[in-house]
Amino acid sequence: MNKPWIRWEAEHDALLRRLWKSHQTIKSFVHQFPGRSCSSLSQRAIALRLGPRAPQVRKHISLTPTDDLIRVELRRGPMDVVELSAKTGMSNRCVTARINRMHERGEVHIHAWERFHVSGYPARIWALGSGRDAKRPAASTGAKKWRRRMAALKNDRPDEYERLMARRRHQSRMRAGTIVRRDPLVAALFGEVTA
Repeated sequence: MNKPWIRWEAEHDALLRRLWKSHQTIKSFVHQFPGRSCSSLSQRAIALRLGPRAPQVRKHISLTPTDDLIRVELRRGPMDVVELSAKTGMSNRCVTARINRMHERGEVHIHAWERFHVSGYPARIWALGSGRDAKRPAASTGAKKWRRRMAALKNDRPDEYERLMARRRHQSRMRAGTIVRRDPLVAALFGEVTA
């Protein structure tokens, strides 16, 4: 349901003219215009040709409390962003932004790179202090990932490894033409071939 249209009174126009040139944000004085939104105030200012706004003075948001939380946790030992996020109660995005700023200022460094999954990207492990950043490991190729997977499979689940290798051998013979797959309909009509 649409809101009823509210007529602009001369007193509201005068108030808008006065506040438009102030250094306050529109959100800070929109409550003085009941039933109006920030957008409607902007549209009315355009209609009244009030011109551009004065530069707004925004409250300074201190980064220190959140940076201090990160410092406290990193004093306990090197951690990645996900672990820092869980321990500080901040979002991953917030921790990432703060830790990158701290890195630019030389307050933290990359202690190591760690993969948390075989096929995952390596994550930065952050440590407090202005040390030398650890070198990022080279990206794994498909062949390296396959060899690592097969070695793990051979050690941990030899039966699954043998099944997979038998299937690969069979597929290789099919491609080479040493095994001919018969059509199921032909096999049903004429039976299996006996040598």
